[in-house]
Amino acid sequence: KHIEEIENSAFAKVEEAITPAEERVRPKCPVFQKCGGCSLQHVSYKEQLKIAKEISDESIVMLKNNSIFPVKNKKVSLIGNFSNNHQINGNWSWHGDIHKNHTLYEVLKDKVDIIYHKEGFDVNLDELNKADVILIACGEDQLLSGEARSRSSIKLPDNQEEIINDIKSKTNKPIGMILFNGRPLDLSGVEKSVDGIIDAFYPGSMGSYSITDILVGDVNPSGKL
Repeated sequence: KHIEEIENSAFAKVEEAITPAEERVRPKCPVFQKCGGCSLQHVSYKEQLKIAKEISDESIVMLKNNSIFPVKNKKVSLIGNFSNNHQINGNWSWHGDIHKNHTLYEVLKDKVDIIYHKEGFDVNLDELNKADVILIACGEDQLLSGEARSRSSIKLPDNQEEIINDIKSKTNKPIGMILFNGRPLDLSGVEKSVDGIIDAFYPGSMGSYSITDILVGDVNPSGKL
């Protein structure tokens, strides 16, 4: 009985936290209004994309900033497995069409001077060194999170940690890390190598716009953990 009371209290607190945000969105959003029978076309409504942008603006968390952000008016190198990746909706987003998403590179290049871009980590160190700052968009493929997607390690997958540490040692440039992830990650092995960390999670269809606005200082990252 005591455990049941604790669970009920926890659920009540979660509902109390969620309800204000839900009520703010519900009047504008046919997806909320027609929960049982909404069609895919609703997801692309301009009003819904505007709301998606507001939500991602408010969800992204600035974990660290040692005077690297904003990057406006700086020469930028952008690399990493999420630098030009459309898969930013996350695992539980089957109504979202990833092909309609704009990638971080596609949006950011219109706001800052990207002098070098490489999707992935097979990079040219000489080109990297020409930039004022290096932005690394990295993290977990969306298929690594979600139901029945447990991992034995919550460090960055695919040797990303070692690669970032190696880039830092060979360039000594300020590094900003933009994380895409569906679970908490252990960054203890890489945190000292980077000067800034933005945790975007899977920010959704307007996520690249939110990340870009945060990177250039047009939006204040207000998300909290």
